[in-house]
Amino acid sequence: MITNASCTAKQKKLTEQIIGSVGLCFWVENEEMMDAVTALSGGAPAYLFLLIESMANTVVALGLDKEIAKKLSVQTALGASMMASKSDDSVAQLRAKVTSKNGTTQAAIESFQKQDFELIVSRAMRAAADRAREIAAEFDSNE
Repeated sequence: MITNASCTAKQKKLTEQIIGSVGLCFWVENEEMMDAVTALSGGAPAYLFLLIESMANTVVALGLDKEIAKKLSVQTALGASMMASKSDDSVAQLRAKVTSKNGTTQAAIESFQKQDFELIVSRAMRAAADRAREIAAEFDSNE
Protein backbone atom coordinates (compact mmCIF):
# COMPACT_ATOMS: atom_id res chain seq x y z
CA MET A 1 0.00 0.00 0.00
CA ILE A 2 1.06 3.56 -0.56
CA THR A 3 -0.42 6.86 0.51
CA ASN A 4 0.03 10.49 -0.32
CA ALA A 5 0.40 13.49 1.97
CA SER A 6 -3.37 14.05 2.21
CA CYS A 7 -3.97 10.64 3.81
CA THR A 8 -4.68 10.96 7.52
CA ALA A 9 -3.51 8.54 10.19
CA LYS A 10 -7.15 7.56 10.71
CA GLN A 11 -7.59 6.75 7.00
CA LYS A 12 -4.35 4.76 7.01
CA LYS A 13 -5.49 2.76 10.05
CA LEU A 14 -8.88 2.07 8.45
CA THR A 15 -7.14 0.87 5.28
CA GLU A 16 -4.94 -1.44 7.35
CA GLN A 17 -8.02 -2.86 9.08
CA ILE A 18 -9.84 -3.50 5.80
CA ILE A 19 -6.87 -5.04 3.99
CA GLY A 20 -5.77 -6.86 7.14
CA SER A 21 -9.12 -8.62 7.34
CA VAL A 22 -8.25 -10.62 4.21
CA GLY A 23 -4.46 -10.70 4.27
CA LEU A 24 -1.29 -8.90 5.19
CA CYS A 25 -0.95 -5.16 4.67
CA PHE A 26 2.40 -3.54 3.94
CA TRP A 27 3.23 0.07 3.15
CA VAL A 28 5.84 0.93 0.54
CA GLU A 29 7.82 4.17 0.32
CA ASN A 30 7.03 5.10 -3.26
CA GLU A 31 4.66 4.15 -6.04
CA GLU A 32 7.41 2.55 -8.15
CA MET A 33 7.68 -0.18 -5.49
CA MET A 34 4.14 -1.26 -6.36
CA ASP A 35 5.55 -2.78 -9.57
CA ALA A 36 7.74 -5.07 -7.44
CA VAL A 37 4.75 -5.90 -5.22
CA THR A 38 2.72 -6.74 -8.32
CA ALA A 39 5.49 -8.98 -9.67
CA LEU A 40 5.57 -10.86 -6.38
CA SER A 41 2.11 -10.91 -4.86
CA GLY A 42 0.13 -10.45 -8.05
CA GLY A 43 1.90 -13.13 -10.05
CA ALA A 44 3.28 -15.52 -7.45
CA PRO A 45 0.16 -17.68 -7.13
CA ALA A 46 0.44 -18.50 -10.84
CA TYR A 47 4.19 -19.15 -10.51
CA LEU A 48 3.56 -21.54 -7.63
CA PHE A 49 0.70 -23.22 -9.49
CA LEU A 50 3.06 -23.77 -12.43
CA LEU A 51 5.64 -25.35 -10.12
CA ILE A 52 2.99 -27.58 -8.49
CA GLU A 53 1.64 -28.54 -11.91
CA SER A 54 5.14 -29.34 -13.19
CA MET A 55 6.01 -31.45 -10.15
CA ALA A 56 2.75 -33.37 -10.36
CA ASN A 57 3.08 -33.96 -14.11
CA THR A 58 6.62 -35.25 -13.64
CA VAL A 59 5.73 -37.82 -11.00
CA VAL A 60 2.74 -38.92 -13.08
CA ALA A 61 5.23 -39.52 -15.92
CA LEU A 62 7.25 -41.54 -13.39
CA GLY A 63 4.17 -43.72 -12.80
CA LEU A 64 2.34 -42.14 -9.84
CA ASP A 65 -1.46 -41.87 -9.98
CA LYS A 66 -2.58 -38.42 -11.23
CA GLU A 67 -4.90 -37.71 -8.28
CA ILE A 68 -2.27 -38.75 -5.73
CA ALA A 69 0.34 -36.63 -7.53
CA LYS A 70 -1.91 -33.57 -7.42
CA LYS A 71 -2.77 -34.00 -3.75
CA LEU A 72 0.84 -34.64 -2.71
CA SER A 73 2.11 -31.66 -4.74
CA VAL A 74 -0.49 -29.28 -3.30
CA GLN A 75 -0.04 -30.57 0.25
CA THR A 76 3.74 -30.29 -0.02
CA ALA A 77 3.47 -26.67 -1.19
CA LEU A 78 1.02 -25.91 1.61
CA GLY A 79 3.21 -27.53 4.23
CA ALA A 80 6.34 -25.74 3.03
CA SER A 81 4.50 -22.41 3.00
CA MET A 82 3.21 -22.99 6.51
CA MET A 83 6.69 -23.91 7.73
CA ALA A 84 8.14 -20.77 6.18
CA SER A 85 5.42 -18.55 7.65
CA LYS A 86 5.78 -19.96 11.17
CA SER A 87 9.56 -20.35 11.36
CA ASP A 88 12.06 -17.80 12.59
CA ASP A 89 14.56 -19.32 10.14
CA SER A 90 15.07 -17.77 6.72
CA VAL A 91 13.77 -19.72 3.75
CA ALA A 92 17.41 -20.40 2.82
CA GLN A 93 17.96 -21.93 6.26
CA LEU A 94 14.79 -24.01 5.96
CA ARG A 95 15.88 -25.23 2.53
CA ALA A 96 19.26 -26.24 3.95
CA LYS A 97 17.59 -28.08 6.83
CA VAL A 98 15.50 -30.24 4.50
CA THR A 99 18.33 -30.91 2.05
CA SER A 100 20.26 -34.02 3.07
CA LYS A 101 23.88 -34.03 1.98
CA ASN A 102 24.23 -36.25 -1.11
CA GLY A 103 20.50 -37.03 -0.96
CA THR A 104 17.66 -36.83 -3.43
CA THR A 105 16.78 -33.23 -2.57
CA GLN A 106 20.37 -32.13 -3.03
CA ALA A 107 20.38 -33.76 -6.47
CA ALA A 108 17.23 -31.87 -7.44
CA ILE A 109 18.53 -28.54 -6.06
CA GLU A 110 21.81 -28.99 -7.96
CA SER A 111 19.82 -29.70 -11.13
CA PHE A 112 17.83 -26.49 -10.62
CA GLN A 113 21.00 -24.50 -10.01
CA LYS A 114 22.81 -25.93 -13.07
CA GLN A 115 19.90 -24.60 -15.11
CA ASP A 116 20.12 -21.16 -13.44
CA PHE A 117 16.84 -21.53 -11.57
CA GLU A 118 17.44 -18.30 -9.64
CA LEU A 119 18.13 -16.43 -12.90
CA ILE A 120 14.99 -17.86 -14.50
CA VAL A 121 12.91 -16.68 -11.53
CA SER A 122 14.61 -13.28 -11.49
CA ARG A 123 13.99 -12.72 -15.20
CA ALA A 124 10.35 -13.76 -14.88
CA MET A 125 9.71 -11.46 -11.92
CA ARG A 126 11.49 -8.57 -13.65
CA ALA A 127 9.33 -9.17 -16.74
CA ALA A 128 6.23 -8.93 -14.55
CA ALA A 129 7.48 -5.71 -12.92
CA ASP A 130 8.33 -4.25 -16.35
CA ARG A 131 4.85 -5.12 -17.60
CA ALA A 132 3.29 -3.53 -14.51
CA ARG A 133 5.17 -0.30 -15.34
CA GLU A 134 3.98 -0.51 -18.97
CA ILE A 135 0.38 -0.98 -17.87
CA ALA A 136 0.66 1.99 -15.49
CA ALA A 137 2.09 4.14 -18.29
CA GLU A 138 -0.73 3.05 -20.62
CA PHE A 139 -3.28 3.87 -17.93
CA ASP A 140 -1.69 7.29 -17.28
CA SER A 141 -1.66 8.14 -21.00
CA ASN A 142 -5.40 7.35 -21.28
CA GLU A 143 -6.38 9.78 -18.53
